[in-house]
Amino acid sequence: MYIYKHYNSGRITTGSEVYVRDELIGGDAKIGDVGDKDHEESQKAQTNKRILEMERRCHEQIKEQEKGALAESSWKVEFEKNIQ
Repeated sequence: MYIYKHYNSGRITTGSEVYVRDELIGGDAKIGDVGDKDHEESQKAQTNKRILEMERRCHEQIKEQEKGALAESSWKVEFEKNIQ
């Protein structure tokens, strides 16, 4: 998975990072005892959790768009039947 960061208008990208999706889904993304982890691991777990949350929201938005497209398609078919 590639993540491209956009900071300023006029620039295509200012940085990119590569993540292995299996690692995001694995144990690093789960919340555990933070007391025995050092700061770097905690930061990595927080980043993984944020990425998974963005992915979840993206899937929800795609589902909503598909529902809207299906409703529009159904409306269009009904409208065409009424015209005939």
